[in-house]
Amino acid sequence: MNDLLDIVPDLIWQKGAEGVYLHCNHALAQFYGATKAEIIGRTAFDFFPSDQARVLQAQDMAILETGESLTHEEWVSCPSDGRHLLFESKRAPLIDETGNVIGVLGIARDITSRRAMEGEANFLRELVEFSADPIFALDLKDGFQMKFANQATCKHFGVSKSELLKMRAPDWNQGLSHEKLDTIRSELISGKSQFFETLHRRKDGSIVPVEVSANYLLHAGQHLAAGYIRDISRRKAAEAELLASHKKLIDITSNVPCVIYELSRSKEGKYSFPFIGNTAEKFFGVKPEQLCEDFSLTHPEDIEGLYGSIEESAQTLRPWYHEYRIILPCEGVRWVLGNAFPSKGEDGSVLWHGYLVDLTKVKLTESALQQSQDQLRQLIGHQDRIREDERKRVAKDIHDELGQHLLAMKIDISMLPQLAGEPSALNEGVEAIMEQIDSKVKAVRAIINDLRPSVLDLGLFAALEWQIGEFQQQSGIACVLVGNEEELQLDDRQATSLFRIMQEALNNVQQHASASQVRVELRVLHDEVVLKIADDGVGVSDGGMDHNKKFGLASIRERIGMLDGSAKLESNNGTVLSVSLPLKTQGQLPFS
Repeated sequence: MNDLLDIVPDLIWQKGAEGVYLHCNHALAQFYGATKAEIIGRTAFDFFPSDQARVLQAQDMAILETGESLTHEEWVSCPSDGRHLLFESKRAPLIDETGNVIGVLGIARDITSRRAMEGEANFLRELVEFSADPIFALDLKDGFQMKFANQATCKHFGVSKSELLKMRAPDWNQGLSHEKLDTIRSELISGKSQFFETLHRRKDGSIVPVEVSANYLLHAGQHLAAGYIRDISRRKAAEAELLASHKKLIDITSNVPCVIYELSRSKEGKYSFPFIGNTAEKFFGVKPEQLCEDFSLTHPEDIEGLYGSIEESAQTLRPWYHEYRIILPCEGVRWVLGNAFPSKGEDGSVLWHGYLVDLTKVKLTESALQQSQDQLRQLIGHQDRIREDERKRVAKDIHDELGQHLLAMKIDISMLPQLAGEPSALNEGVEAIMEQIDSKVKAVRAIINDLRPSVLDLGLFAALEWQIGEFQQQSGIACVLVGNEEELQLDDRQATSLFRIMQEALNNVQQHASASQVRVELRVLHDEVVLKIADDGVGVSDGGMDHNKKFGLASIRERIGMLDGSAKLESNNGTVLSVSLPLKTQGQLPFS
């Protein structure tokens, strides 16, 4: 019997009525740090401090007096090493054959570790119970019925705990089919964690987006899915707001006449595009990544300058502004303007926010404008030369036609006094002088007519008829004038311009067209006056004109443009020059 008690880990002892140990097992001897022989015959005062011994003595006396057992927990200092241990003790009276209490039988179990574990378990239970996140456990073998739910879970579903413990997963998530539940059960039991987003229906009917995490738990023979629920309503709202903001940004960038982008340069000097607007395809006909990947579309002659400008911006952090060319698969060479503002990151990288604009039309316009300016300068120079040549011609005509004859007249008149005694000779001399005066008056009128034909005072149609007659007489080329407004009354400036244009056109026909006939039309169409000069000559286009003829056409177009009109040259079995002007009657301002 004693050997059996020695293998029991609990402390077992027997005391007499005087508190003397009559028997103890090996565990008690180890607790006291003594042998059983050293303990037998002694009292608690021999092993414990006096205050502790008196407490133990009082407990024994109460049993001896009442004859009733006593069970309680008590903290005891271990005599062998001084540890403070918690014991669950039970003391019972020893009764002899006559029924008298003759001693106390005691047994004590060290519950210090158990109590610590229970305390930790209670702490963890409180943590779970009062957690802000809903924590649950579902029975996998009983249709996912709720087996545990903390307060947050009850609040999440808007039900009491008793109500919730009667519910199963499909009650709050109708999207969980039997097949889906079977899959979740199999994966949990096989050790695969479950993490997914879904929708939960609360008691009040509201739908809440949630994030669910669950793992397999085997507890007290039950197969459970234990985990937590997280309400992600705010996150979803933020995501929706972010998505709306992103869509708004995309909508804005999709309707601006440029390509918005972000360019990043790493510390090592590698370039990438974190963002590029989808207008790249709209404006350049290529995908965004194709437009900017490694600058592969950049014109070979512009690559060095492009990289140099970007590197300079990266080093100085000054805004980047650069014009360069790209070569597109369908549209060929295009000019673009890049503009961006850099910022430096803590890791040494540089990020630019900027835009690309298609400058091709601007460049073409600039080129056309430059060409027009060059042509205009050349035209002005040409007109100056023509004006000087005309002045020389007029001066020569005046010198030849007037100067010499006036000198001759002066000589003749100076000799008249010598003929005073000869009336017949005097009369002949005066008649000769009068003939010379008449001849010079005609010469002066011809010079004035070259400067501005007086026939224009009779109307444009009459002036054109006179000029055509002069043209036929000088060139021998047949020319006809047709029109529907013989008495057309135009503003003087318009009439003069149309007359000069016909003069220039007929002069070109005479010198270059090798034509046999010319047709001139002057008509009023709607609110425009239209002049057409058509010949049956060799034909000519802008590209086939010689230097002087180009200036002639440029002069015509410049003259017409100043009057808000237009001029067109066509070549088809000859040449047709069409000029149109907005109709203005006399008395109107030229630009009214």
